[in-house]
Amino acid sequence: MAGNSFGKLFRVTSFGESHGPAIGCVVDGCPPGLALDATRIQRALDRRRPRVVGALSQRSEPDEVEILSGVFEGRTTGHPIALLIRNRDVRWIDYSRLDQLFRPGHAEYTYWHKYGINDHRGGGRASARETAVRVAAGAIAAAWLGQRHGVEVRGWLSRIGALELPFRDASQLAASPLFVADARFEPRVEAVLADYRASGDSVGAEVALAVGLPGPLAAGRSAWQGVLGQALMGVNAVKAVEFNECDEGADALQIRVAVKPTPSVHRPRRTIDKAGRAAVLLTRGKRDPCVGIRAVPILEAMVWLALADLVLRERALHAGALTGGG
Repeated sequence: MAGNSFGKLFRVTSFGESHGPAIGCVVDGCPPGLALDATRIQRALDRRRPRVVGALSQRSEPDEVEILSGVFEGRTTGHPIALLIRNRDVRWIDYSRLDQLFRPGHAEYTYWHKYGINDHRGGGRASARETAVRVAAGAIAAAWLGQRHGVEVRGWLSRIGALELPFRDASQLAASPLFVADARFEPRVEAVLADYRASGDSVGAEVALAVGLPGPLAAGRSAWQGVLGQALMGVNAVKAVEFNECDEGADALQIRVAVKPTPSVHRPRRTIDKAGRAAVLLTRGKRDPCVGIRAVPILEAMVWLALADLVLRERALHAGALTGGG
């Protein structure tokens, strides 16, 4: 089945399921000679892990990345880069009831109805667990774009529920476990999370992204919005993407991304079983009261990946024009 790869020249193909033995990806098209090691990728993955005890997902995955190919003596070779992340905190028992019931708001019923089979262990391929490898691949794209082209991408939590979160200082954002750019608002965000966790419910959020492009790349930013929008809308739980000119300068672009509330809540919900009979489901296991927080590094990664592919495509078109190619 298609749909597990994105990008044309900088192409990422992911594999694995939420509660399978491992997840991973193959990154094809990364130029050779880029300084890269597992430490750089690990730093990106560590930003995606829950960083506030008790406030976010209870699943505790170390997300230790292994580079299996494509890197020699600390530099990329130009060959496919294979990355592997083993699943350590796997608890199938949390999902044992779901072999016959569908979780409302998830992709399980649609997948089963269309294909006649569904991995009920935490959502299988449709789980947010798969986004870890997007972050890992995005770290490679970020290294290349940052080192070779001076591109900058910065994301932060700009709203949780009805609470607006202003951007105050980039240094405060770097230190915030909640990706908040104004430290004065962190206690209020933690209080919102605590309320929703206590009630068993969940809340939506908005993430803002500022993309800094050097002059030659900034010229084509309006034409790139469709590709960037497609990449961001391909992330679980994203419902809307908005593009604006950024106040930070003529070579910057600001994107706002709306993220829906987590569909898994610890409250009784009406559903159906595989026979079409009405049932009541109380979801157990791990869940985030707000997936919008951990979405920040994931959305950043998708921007990095889309931009890397676009830059390579633009470079290929330019080279073709110089040589008289089509």
